[in-house]
Amino acid sequence: QGLQEDVRELISGFTRGKRLGLMIRAQRANPCYTTQFMMQLFEEEGGDLFDVRQSILGHLQQGGDPSPFDRIHANRLAAFSLDRLLEEIRKGGSNALGVGLVGGETRAESLAKLFEEADPEHRRPRVQWWFDLAELVRRLA
Repeated sequence: QGLQEDVRELISGFTRGKRLGLMIRAQRANPCYTTQFMMQLFEEEGGDLFDVRQSILGHLQQGGDPSPFDRIHANRLAAFSLDRLLEEIRKGGSNALGVGLVGGETRAESLAKLFEEADPEHRRPRVQWWFDLAELVRRLA
């Protein structure tokens, strides 16, 4: 039903003059509804109303060439990590910590806490800041 509604909304929007649409499919979202299938579906249903193109980002989302921000951020994280390591050594502690940017602030958390908050299968946090916006995102998509 979701795909049928998406097709109807795209056709309706382009009929009213919309010039651009974006569909995003997560990797492994569904084994049957592949990117190729989705492309063919929208191409067929859209007819001459719109063209369908695919772009598979792949590992660009997980890497690609580092930007200046990435390089500066890596240096800041390294410096923060070393400071925390030296502090831990001075205290005689042996805590395992993970370091990262949280809400614009560099923080260190115990690995135990990080593992509790992480979804290792999907390589992401269990709770994400945008969850409350999911319905709005679905409607805008």
